[in-house]
Amino acid sequence: MLRSLFAAVSGLSTNIVELDVVGNNISNVNTVGFKQARVTFQEILTQNLKPATRPVSGGLGGTNPQQIGLGTVVASIDSQFSQGNLRTTGGKTDLAIQGDGFFILSDGRSQSYTRAGNFTFDANNFLVDASTGKRVQGLLADVNGTFLSGANGDLQIDPSTVVPAKASSEVKVFGNLSSKSDAVGTHLVSKGAFLAIAQGGSSLLTLHGSVAGNDLNIGNGNKVSLTGLVNGIPITSQTFEVGVNGTTVTDLVGFMQNGLVASGAAGVTATLQPDGTISINNGGATSLQNLKLEIGGAVDFNQTMLFNDVPAGGTSVSAGALLTPATRADTLDSLYNAAGKKLNIAFDPVSNQTVLQVGGTRGGEAITSLSMLATRGVTTLGDLLDRITDAFAISNAQGVSVTNEGFIDVVGDTELRNSLDNISIQEPKNDVSNLSTSFDFRTLAAAQDAKTYSVTTTVYDSLGDTHNLTLNFTKRTGFNIWDWKASLDKGEEVLNGETGTVTFDEKGSLVSFLYTDGGGQISFRPQATGTQGAEVVNLAVNPGTTNGVNGLTQFAPADQLQSLANGYTVGRLSDFDIDRRGVISGRFSNDTVLALARIAISRFSNPNGLVRVGNNSFTISGNSGQAIFGFAGEGSAGEINPGALEASNVDLAEQFTRLVVAQRAFQANARVITTGDRVLQDLVNIV
Repeated sequence: MLRSLFAAVSGLSTNIVELDVVGNNISNVNTVGFKQARVTFQEILTQNLKPATRPVSGGLGGTNPQQIGLGTVVASIDSQFSQGNLRTTGGKTDLAIQGDGFFILSDGRSQSYTRAGNFTFDANNFLVDASTGKRVQGLLADVNGTFLSGANGDLQIDPSTVVPAKASSEVKVFGNLSSKSDAVGTHLVSKGAFLAIAQGGSSLLTLHGSVAGNDLNIGNGNKVSLTGLVNGIPITSQTFEVGVNGTTVTDLVGFMQNGLVASGAAGVTATLQPDGTISINNGGATSLQNLKLEIGGAVDFNQTMLFNDVPAGGTSVSAGALLTPATRADTLDSLYNAAGKKLNIAFDPVSNQTVLQVGGTRGGEAITSLSMLATRGVTTLGDLLDRITDAFAISNAQGVSVTNEGFIDVVGDTELRNSLDNISIQEPKNDVSNLSTSFDFRTLAAAQDAKTYSVTTTVYDSLGDTHNLTLNFTKRTGFNIWDWKASLDKGEEVLNGETGTVTFDEKGSLVSFLYTDGGGQISFRPQATGTQGAEVVNLAVNPGTTNGVNGLTQFAPADQLQSLANGYTVGRLSDFDIDRRGVISGRFSNDTVLALARIAISRFSNPNGLVRVGNNSFTISGNSGQAIFGFAGEGSAGEINPGALEASNVDLAEQFTRLVVAQRAFQANARVITTGDRVLQDLVNIV
């Protein structure tokens, strides 16, 4: 009986502890960084009324022990370090840890640890806990933003911090230098082809008709048919395949001759005349009607190769004349223009000569009118082209030529100073000549100088003064090489590395960036010689990776160069930021950002062993293990969320449930005591 009373009393005691812990949890539901506690119970002792027995082989079975418990006791009160929700505040110095770890605070004598990151700066610019004034611990950085080695210390951000000027040491240049930046000469071509009378060896593939000068468009594989009537009887089917049976005018004439003979046209001959016509001479008694050569779909050829009827008795008839693209060797008097008309050059009937004048402009200036004496049957198209070459002082290998199609092709020398325009060929004493209108040109490409790309970068000297460095890149015509030159605009003295070359491969990738003097950098003195001032500035140009395309490239599209230089002028602290790694970075008036300090994070092998000391803080105990110092984002430490605070991890629904359970447990234990009391009273009454 007494056992039940003692057990119930212990139950009252332990559930009161549960109520105390739950009450504390609920009271701290809005406490920043608070970690709820949990109570666990265990039995005190157990009284054995009867021990267990083991089974007897072949006899009785075993029996279980008979035990009565003597009550309960608090086994542990544990802190639960589960992650609390993050609440955004927007405050620069409000910090929340997401993950494992504690902020480290110091009062100058000892350290404590907290998850509550409601920090602020005090009057001496130390980062402190807002409620206790304890200083936040971490590492400070030097003037270059490098963290100082050693133990953690108080974090102080001096608003008067100044970043000294840093001289530039590198200029990174990137962008595309267009491969189409060569110096170019004027490229002109005559609007129409020049033609000459076809010869027996002229190719069928290049023939033009004399009616309108049109290309007859004969191609390999075309089949030429001979049709008509011989003495009123249709010609036996005759076909000539270009490229198989032959490709010259002589081959075509021979086909026609053989075809007529095979069709019974006795005494008929086909011959090529000096004027480019194919003549049919009927020396016998054969009559020919509707005679023609045809290619399916070749309208111009079919119209050119129509013959009139040929009666018997020594009569001859010709089709249209055949023309072929002119060559340098053709004489001027034998030329036709693109319309199939003769140039009609008026040669003197006695001397067989005439004067031709070459005119136009070179580099925007009119050339002196140059004349040449042309002789019938002697002066060739090549002679005229040579005269044009001399008149315009063209020195390149392409110069003035005639293409395989009979067009006059003019390629002037490179650069604008050699640009060509208004080329003309005149015959002053001939009003009916087709010469001047035939020498009419269209421009395929205008002359241009080699294109220069420029990029200007602001660089700094050791005193923080600015200098504008300009790099000019000019392409070498015909090569994948660019010449570059460096210049400054304040009268600075360039000591080394003023010029150089940059080379690319056929795929547009960087091959080399070289300095003419081989020094490997651009050096200049910021002030006049003999005056006191900043140190000499040494700049290495970084054009990107060799064989790469992450800097300077040479592709076809036009682009704009860009550049970046390191270094900066002197700057004063204007603001600061804290990142997820706990780094406090200062933003300075010179647009630089440097690390000022880094907030430390500590971890423990057993955080449940920490001792609560109030003010949302903990201290180490014998069972927590020593603090393991580190920084946010490193190892297993969590990250810092700036502009937020970690809320309490108390779950009100859970706490209210525990509260009800503890209340009911307390009532039940009280009922055990009252019940035991009545039993004892009844026992006393028996006596």
